[in-house]
Amino acid sequence: MSNKDNTVVWYRANRDLFKRLAMKVELILKDILELEGIPYLNVTSRTKDLESYTQKAQKDKYDDPIQQIKDMAGIRIIAYVESDVEKISQKIESEFQIDWEESVNKSTTMEVDRFGYRSNHYIAKLSEIRCELPEFKTYKDLWFEIQVRTILQHAWAEIEHDRNYKMKGINLPNEKDIKRRFYLLAGILESTDREFNSIVNDINQYAKEVSQDTKEGNIDIQINAVSLEEFLLIKFSEEIEQENIHPTFGKMVNIIEEIYDYGIKTLRELDNLIQDSIQKGIVSKIIEGDQRNFTSFLRLIMIINDPELYFTKGRKKVWHASKSFIKVLKSCGINVQELVGKYGFKEMEE
Repeated sequence: MSNKDNTVVWYRANRDLFKRLAMKVELILKDILELEGIPYLNVTSRTKDLESYTQKAQKDKYDDPIQQIKDMAGIRIIAYVESDVEKISQKIESEFQIDWEESVNKSTTMEVDRFGYRSNHYIAKLSEIRCELPEFKTYKDLWFEIQVRTILQHAWAEIEHDRNYKMKGINLPNEKDIKRRFYLLAGILESTDREFNSIVNDINQYAKEVSQDTKEGNIDIQINAVSLEEFLLIKFSEEIEQENIHPTFGKMVNIIEEIYDYGIKTLRELDNLIQDSIQKGIVSKIIEGDQRNFTSFLRLIMIINDPELYFTKGRKKVWHASKSFIKVLKSCGINVQELVGKYGFKEMEE
């Protein structure tokens, strides 16, 4: 049996080990990204199948495939924009041991006259510190591949893989025109990717400015999705840290519409309402209840301060409340039966 035949026997015996490694690394990466608050579309893992490994191992450039082939386990991260790819890449480089000779950033290796997709490919293994933990000792010194791409880069890569090979070595009708259009599309995608990144950076910069203004008390700012979130994160930072308020919205557009219809347009006006609610003891009673995310928190403040204004101006067309929501209303002296009679306010089935 040849050395390469032995390699295939070895991989058949160890493929399940690499499958478990891929899943472990997938979970590690998800935990890291969520802990760091880095947005991503998805993280997936795969293990090279036996046929693919066999074909790769037979190539002349490998004289010791077991040591030279390092992508048996693979993890792919799809980010939204290029700035997120950069953040994710920095975390990968700090959390794992990287084989820099085998890793590649395709945005720096592409020829200047080619549009192709841009992505970061890492060949990595678990850090020595992580391998000291019992659950990771088995995977010490095992290599895996991590790919990081934006959504549009991923779309291009999939199209290129599926279609471009069909144009190699074959005389298609209007072949030059097809290839020209093919690479023109790639250029459009790359340009769009960069513009998305620029837009996201502008939004992030605005968020930083709102956050700084809020800290300094400069809150004569129009309420929008970004300003509202940044304001509440600063305003209730202690309550969030103590897990008394959950910094989530659900459908933010609904609560912003309700706030506007209630007659509040700026963060200053909202802050005045919140301060008044604090003085009345409303905020502490809301926090004591179960309705603690931003949407429920703001909705309760509006209802308790002026139920008639909220239900005639600010409410959604169909309004159902949970039992815990109603409990908070009652604790603040709101006549729930009156709301039911006047506005069709209904208790949600639980």
